[in-house]
Amino acid sequence: MRVCASTWTLVLCSSLLLSAASSASRDETFKTRPESSTVVGNGDAEILRIKQLIAQLGSDDFLLRREAESQLISIGALAFDHLQEAQTNADLEIATQAEYLLHRITVDYLVRVDDPDEVRELMSAYPKASQTQQREIILHLAALEEAIGVGALSRIAHFELSPLLAKYAALAVLDAQEKHNKLADKVALSIRQEIGESPRDAARWLRTYADQLQNPKVISAEWLSFIDAENSLISDEPETTSLDIVLQLMQFHIQLCADEQHPTELFESLRRRIDLMVEQGEKLGEERENRLRDILAKTLIWTMNQKEWDALDATEVHYSEKIKQDRFLLYLVAIARSEKGQDADASEIAVRAYELVDGDITERSNIADLIAEYGHHDWAEKEWQLVIEQAEVASKESMDARRSFASWCLHDRGEDQAAANLMAEVVDKVDADPQLKQSILQDNELRYLISDLRKSREYFTACDLSKKGDHAGERKHLDLAYAYQTDMQDPDILIAMYRLPGQDEAYHAKVQERIRQAADDVDQLIEKYPNEAVWYNHWAWLVSNTEGDFGKAVRYSQRSLELSPDSPSYLDTLGRCYFAAGDLENAIKYQRQAVEKHPQVQVMRRQLAMFEKALAEGHAKDKEKP
Repeated sequence: MRVCASTWTLVLCSSLLLSAASSASRDETFKTRPESSTVVGNGDAEILRIKQLIAQLGSDDFLLRREAESQLISIGALAFDHLQEAQTNADLEIATQAEYLLHRITVDYLVRVDDPDEVRELMSAYPKASQTQQREIILHLAALEEAIGVGALSRIAHFELSPLLAKYAALAVLDAQEKHNKLADKVALSIRQEIGESPRDAARWLRTYADQLQNPKVISAEWLSFIDAENSLISDEPETTSLDIVLQLMQFHIQLCADEQHPTELFESLRRRIDLMVEQGEKLGEERENRLRDILAKTLIWTMNQKEWDALDATEVHYSEKIKQDRFLLYLVAIARSEKGQDADASEIAVRAYELVDGDITERSNIADLIAEYGHHDWAEKEWQLVIEQAEVASKESMDARRSFASWCLHDRGEDQAAANLMAEVVDKVDADPQLKQSILQDNELRYLISDLRKSREYFTACDLSKKGDHAGERKHLDLAYAYQTDMQDPDILIAMYRLPGQDEAYHAKVQERIRQAADDVDQLIEKYPNEAVWYNHWAWLVSNTEGDFGKAVRYSQRSLELSPDSPSYLDTLGRCYFAAGDLENAIKYQRQAVEKHPQVQVMRRQLAMFEKALAEGHAKDKEKP
């Protein structure tokens, strides 16, 4: 969760209502240790006096009102919390004057003499910072080690005049919960010292958070109340909150419930999030049903990935009418049931999803790709075959479905000639019809797809000839596949060329140079897009199956999994990288994880068997294809 900031204003006290002596006295008090005045030593008599002065703000007597204003300004920080609370007073005059006075009181809370240097530097820059810079300061405070920025963030949540900024500061604290768990007592004490009994929303969140840190197993019902109250403010008092703030608060509660295994509360927060996002979509003019579908899909995927089965079941029951009428959502539920080990139920739901008559072939093709990513190739195969049967041969839907079906199923099962034939049906039809060919070449997306099908046809043909021992024919079709590439070099083609037996030194040297060039090209993409997992995986797969820096391949593969955790394909690559580096134990460890996540992928199983055999025989790196 990331937090944002809004504008911050601190209005200086007017000299018209204060004497120079009282102003100097107040400055001396609050430049040293304002929390000693706001939290400790707030005697009952002083509190009673402050409340009487606030009540006096509603007096019919002008002079009494002015006297009350002057004294409250003079009291300063002690009166801050009570004036905050008075903003909601039933007496409109009192509420108005309380809001006005909050902008007249100077509370010098920003810099403390005993703050760590990093905190003092950031807080010193805070008053004159732009909105963007203030947002960054809050984030920097939250990121400081040993939670040393919590006190400053709590002060912002307490005294910041902008309710938006105060809430962002509080959310920045909440967002660091994982770090705070190890320093629970220290963080809780710091929060309580700074917040005191402040009635504002941001302070209430932090007080509840402090309790949460010291009693993590008990999740306060206040969190759901906070979420509901904040949600109401979006329409009632939009200047005091934002959709971003509400969603961040929800996200904190969702993760809290997930971490502490509270499925009922987790579902309640998820339901609120779903309803809120649908409602916001309606305000933006988005169609409700499509909006609900998208948000439900993300919720089902999240609960499934988190293995929050009880919360997922509750979501399924609550939105059952929507789910049972939607193929995509039904498949997600089927995948979840399979993940839970309920294979019979999963298969029955998948059949229901397939048999739904609504939807189009484009949707079916996209859904099949998603199903395959979760390892259910048998379900995906039925969808791809239906698309291939119903779509025009040279249509985008047909090409997409054929590519996926050939790669995920036919090639994986070793049916390479069938995979090549599936590509050939499209390529031959296009080549036989000049008008069709011209229309495809004029469409960028279709032009790329037909080129990719040509490449795949040659590659699958080469794989089939390899199994038959026809390496001359294999080389011919690999060279054609390499020539049909339109952008980034396909690592599997280069790997096949590298492993091609019986080639002369000149050919092998040419392939080695292509591999080096391809690796360099991908390195440039990694430098340009450092947070794109696919390029780290691409480089690692190419090098670990050929030659190069195997240690770097392991590091790149690990980075891809940091960016895309638990990806079966990336785990498969990591297994291969460790194998190339000679670490057979880790190779088997990660390969088994890949197989567990994608048990239907035969190439992953073959690679695992090869690793296990190598360990049993004490072999080092084997460059042969698994």
